[in-house]
Amino acid sequence: MLLEPGRIGGLELSNRIMFAPHCSNTGGERGQVTDELIAYYRRRAEGGAGAIMIGTVRVATPIDSLKMSARQLCIDDNSYIGGFFRLTEAIHREGSKAIIQIQSGSGGNVGVLGEMDQWIPGLPIEPVSPSGIGWPGCPKPRQLSTGEVEEIVELAAKGAHRAKLAEFDAVEINAHALYLIAQFMSPIYNKRTDKYGKDRLRLLLEMVQRIREVNGEELPIIVRYTIATWPYPLDEAFEEREEVKEAKLTAKRLEEAGAAAIHTSYNYVSWVFPEPSSHWPENFSLPMAKVLKSAVSIPVLLTGRVRDPDIAESILRDGDADFIAMTRPLIADPDLPKKYATGRVTEIWSCIACNECFRSLERHVQVRCAVNPTAGRELLYDYRKLEPAKEPKKVMVIGAGAAGMEAARVAALRGHQVTLVEKESDLGKKLELASRLPGRKTFKDINSYYTTAFKALRGKVEIARGSEVTPELIAEMEKEGMMPDIFIVATGGSPFIPEVPGVKGKNVVTFLDVAADEAQIGETVVVVGANIIGCEVALLLAQQGKKVTLVELPGFHAKSDLDGLNVEGNIWAFTEQELQKANIGLVTAEKLATITDKSVIFEDDTGNRLSFDTETVVLSLGFTPVNKLTRHLASKGKEIYTIGDANEARKIKDAVYEGFVVASRI
Repeated sequence: MLLEPGRIGGLELSNRIMFAPHCSNTGGERGQVTDELIAYYRRRAEGGAGAIMIGTVRVATPIDSLKMSARQLCIDDNSYIGGFFRLTEAIHREGSKAIIQIQSGSGGNVGVLGEMDQWIPGLPIEPVSPSGIGWPGCPKPRQLSTGEVEEIVELAAKGAHRAKLAEFDAVEINAHALYLIAQFMSPIYNKRTDKYGKDRLRLLLEMVQRIREVNGEELPIIVRYTIATWPYPLDEAFEEREEVKEAKLTAKRLEEAGAAAIHTSYNYVSWVFPEPSSHWPENFSLPMAKVLKSAVSIPVLLTGRVRDPDIAESILRDGDADFIAMTRPLIADPDLPKKYATGRVTEIWSCIACNECFRSLERHVQVRCAVNPTAGRELLYDYRKLEPAKEPKKVMVIGAGAAGMEAARVAALRGHQVTLVEKESDLGKKLELASRLPGRKTFKDINSYYTTAFKALRGKVEIARGSEVTPELIAEMEKEGMMPDIFIVATGGSPFIPEVPGVKGKNVVTFLDVAADEAQIGETVVVVGANIIGCEVALLLAQQGKKVTLVELPGFHAKSDLDGLNVEGNIWAFTEQELQKANIGLVTAEKLATITDKSVIFEDDTGNRLSFDTETVVLSLGFTPVNKLTRHLASKGKEIYTIGDANEARKIKDAVYEGFVVASRI
């Protein structure tokens, strides 16, 4: 079923895998199509997706001038048509269909993702909404007049017509999350007394009807809207929720109005832009598709942590959905459809749902991926077309974390003779430990991928497990004439241990000790350092029945990630909620002062001492690079590269990228 053709209205797709709409931030500053954007979407078409959906394209900037991201696309005047035509040509050339998702307003959510500089120059800096109600913490929006709402309908039809001229095969209306159209559908945000308040679905229905009038039946209309708000029950109780009952009625009315398909979506009670991380159950969205299938005869597109093609296949065979729309799985591996079609499922780069891609959007930079270093960089790199080494060399990669494994894989693919040395008995030990933290079990999938990749290389990577490269070993290799031509040092990092009295006490352990379950932990615990690792370690300990206090320090505050920037919004919303449920106390201090065998003492920003009685102190203050070998090898006159945490402690995406880049250049 997954690889069989499917129809949406009069449009036939070669298979039922769709690259779901999203903002990649690869457009231009004015919202125009760029070479970077074309390369990004063309790559997913090359990988075999039946349709490529281009997301969040603005059509109503005269009414709402807010950009939800720095490079959000736009098709609200004819000057944009040529760029989109270049894009559809590139997609069609690879055998995929091109679908555009149009967005008619932000809904007054300025301040959630964007800052106040995300406005279109020359237009009023004023958020708008159905009834002047905005998202908590955001500037109060202005209520739209009836005439302005009618103008939104016309602007949507004109935008769809421009898309048709650019040879898009279908159009999707973005009515999900809490964008403007979704707010008109909401009894919370829509308190109007005019025709658009008496029937909260009227705006959306008029858009469907007007787009069809202007463009004819040959341009199928898909509607994406919110079915339910997570968390919700995954059993029969789901259908009894009032919002779900209303969503079924909405689907029926949309079908009657001329919609050719319905695309599932969801909200999250704690965050305005839901992007389900690894903390959400896989396939959690399936109940939504089931209820829609029972309500309408038109196709239903399913989105929401469906990353396993075998499960996607079973969903379609069971008749629970008609198409599977994937975003992050195809960012992680554009070739997922082709690999599935040729029986190479174990070779798929599995999305780990770390939301690094969505975090890129929050930071207003181009999309990036933790496991695929070429994502968003398609103009620069293509792992299918690595340049063979001009002179194959002996390469020793020291350390088999994410950086080292990627460097070994790419160097071998280019023809080098690679030896990968790891002092632990298993590859990717820290990734395995990370997978034990709440919501992070997908991290072990990285190890599975590289294990398969090394097997596929058939001996081109010699792996030495349980071996440590020391100055003595290097001296022996030198004596025996066995020195490699190139060393890649990927020895990672070790937990940072501050120099404070009592830090070497038996009651002091690190976050790695906790994850490895190698430390005796008392009933009361103080976790020092409240970045995302500290928070997740605190949750793990709370799950074990411990009474936990979490202490923020400068650079390690709650909501901060390993690189010091904010954690992705969905992950933080989940984490904050779980910390509250677990009754984990959060304290802010300026510095760690002293540790005793029964307490830990901090100082606040005024110099006052904060003392906590505790049986165990867990240090969660990040990593410090382990790179003594770099300095030792430098004296040998060999070509040396230091990558990953051995270079600078950061995130998986940085480690994998450095491994890829270094190995692609040697």
